[in-house]
Amino acid sequence: MPSTTLDTVSGPLFYFPLPTDGSEPYNRVNTDSNSTLLRSNWAPKKHVVQIENVRGKEDLYLLDEAGFQYLKYPTYVFRR
Repeated sequence: MPSTTLDTVSGPLFYFPLPTDGSEPYNRVNTDSNSTLLRSNWAPKKHVVQIENVRGKEDLYLLDEAGFQYLKYPTYVFRR
């Protein structure tokens, strides 16, 4: 059950695990519903994690330390 505090929220994130048999992962799209072939050979793995609200603290997260970084760029809007 997700829980919430002022600065964090707990919730599920789904990760891609490699197939357990060591084969290459695949997804079949538009398969016949009567087909006996597997649609994929992997299933998403759920992890419940804490997600922190970093609004106002974006400058504390640098690519070399956090693996991501917030950047601000002006948005260009094309109008006809």
